[in-house]
Amino acid sequence: MKQIDNKLIYLKNGDVLHFYYCNKEGICIRTKNGVHSLLKEAAKDFDVVYLDSVIYLVCQNNNGDIILLKHFDNTWHKYTLLVSKTQNVCDKNFYLLCSGECAQLFYTIKSSGRCLLIEQILSHQNSEPIVVAPIRESAQPFFVVNDNELNAYIYYQNEQGVLGYRIYKWSQKSFGEFIKIEDCVGECVYTSSDMYGRHHICAKSKNSIIYIKRTLDGEHKKTSIPMPYIEADSAPFIHFYEEKIYIIWRTGGCIMYIQSTDDGESFGSPVKMISSGDVPLLFSVQNQNRRSFSFGTLINGEHRLINIGAHPPGTALATSTIKDKRPIIRESTNNSDDEIKRIKSALAALCTEVSELKNKLELVMGLLEK
Repeated sequence: MKQIDNKLIYLKNGDVLHFYYCNKEGICIRTKNGVHSLLKEAAKDFDVVYLDSVIYLVCQNNNGDIILLKHFDNTWHKYTLLVSKTQNVCDKNFYLLCSGECAQLFYTIKSSGRCLLIEQILSHQNSEPIVVAPIRESAQPFFVVNDNELNAYIYYQNEQGVLGYRIYKWSQKSFGEFIKIEDCVGECVYTSSDMYGRHHICAKSKNSIIYIKRTLDGEHKKTSIPMPYIEADSAPFIHFYEEKIYIIWRTGGCIMYIQSTDDGESFGSPVKMISSGDVPLLFSVQNQNRRSFSFGTLINGEHRLINIGAHPPGTALATSTIKDKRPIIRESTNNSDDEIKRIKSALAALCTEVSELKNKLELVMGLLEK
């Protein structure tokens, strides 16, 4: 049975929860105790997070109703969040964000020929759905990340194709205005936050990849990278490893990536990693409250994740098997030297940000004095 939409949750005790969809069994969960079907009548589009000892899983059934499955007190509980008026099933692009003690749910619905982005807070008492904005419909129409204060940044393209974001501030429990970043950038918008709180955005635009970095002072720096090896159904995502930035995507049975060693100012030539057999699968991975993507393979139900930065160019995808363990991280042979190197690199990046901010402040002060 083909497993799609694979999602992994790593628990603090080292156990791994593997959620996936297959045609005969619907949405399933694999644990160290075996495999169980959670909802046979579910459609393939779903998302899941683990937050404060509670599992939140959102999907739609075969009638298009939006269903919430919550696991607490060692029991799964089922709720209906929205009843479909048309009873049609279409991709809702579900995304759950860990926001403090609540899970923020984002998804899309179609209404009167428009694609609407919806937000809803899931907690002990679920809030009512709120329309964030009409958005442009695409393969991956929006993405959401937190800042250090758990405010949600919702990146999307409006109906005119303009890329921007709105901020949901918990202190005000409301959304701010739409902030423009860039005119039409294509589709498959992905955003990730680095250790400094900066946002890194990538999107596919015909035969190129658009990369945008949002600095700490809110400035956006864009780089357009010609890319002849990206297919129509490929969605690029961002990965950080040892102070390097990687943009990764799948083309057929291969993984492609480009690497930046200068904090996103430029990227090198595409590197191909050859599949050792099966087509690489995309996994959504939650480790504590942080979520990311990773490619991997399934062998006899066991998942193998690929750490791109730890593999030299041209190597096969085979990695050490990960079963009910945390992802393998390459250990340094000289922890002290590597830690000093990491700190120096982090300080250099921070100094650059501070210097740019200082220059802007001096310019503003000069204008005020005049």
